[in-house]
Amino acid sequence: MGTLVRYLTPGERLIYASRRHTVVLSNSLAVFVVSIVLGFVVAGQSHRWPAAHLGSVGAGIALLGTLFLAWRAGHWALTRYVITNERILLIEGLIARRITALPLRLVIDTTYRRTIAGRILGYCNLELNLSGHPGLRSLTRVPNADRVYALILRLLSGHEDELLAEPEPERQTAPAPEPRSQPEPRTEREPGAGDTVKLGAIGAASPGVDDTVDLGAGDTVRMGGKDTVKVTHRLPPP
Repeated sequence: MGTLVRYLTPGERLIYASRRHTVVLSNSLAVFVVSIVLGFVVAGQSHRWPAAHLGSVGAGIALLGTLFLAWRAGHWALTRYVITNERILLIEGLIARRITALPLRLVIDTTYRRTIAGRILGYCNLELNLSGHPGLRSLTRVPNADRVYALILRLLSGHEDELLAEPEPERQTAPAPEPRSQPEPRTEREPGAGDTVKLGAIGAASPGVDDTVDLGAGDTVRMGGKDTVKVTHRLPPP
């Protein structure tokens, strides 16, 4: 789609673009299959007439059929039907590009033709009836037949605003932040029965009465038989 915008005039809007239906490659595919079969048949007769170089002839026939199919497939891949709010364009050409444009204001009516094969495969031919002006008069092998026909009729009836109106995209809202859990307050309690407290050495000097000593992990306090020590220890919450 991006490469087609350069073919539009200022203010012109692209509404629809499509290749022709792949049914246009059916004849080229048939030629390719015939060339391959014929090439194998000719090459298979090379042992009867070695001097005729039938193997090279058969390979050449198969190569020509392959090149023909590749050329037609490339031409099909680069051909586009483009419908805008002002014109219908046919863009084609594998090496040299050619653009045929038809203003919608010149189209009086359209003729919808669909064969049995078109009904089965899903394509149609549209003939554009013009008001006496030369230009693009027919769209052949158009895929999505019903959709394209309805689209052109709505453009001719002046309802292009409905086609250009695009639904407003849904707004994305950021998720609400999760409430942060408040840390639980740490409770202090005095050691009870069954609690284990490790105390380490405090040095050579022994504390006296009412002395306060800071003890770290691994410290040891040695007490005599009549010594009394009050221990206050902060334990982690249960």
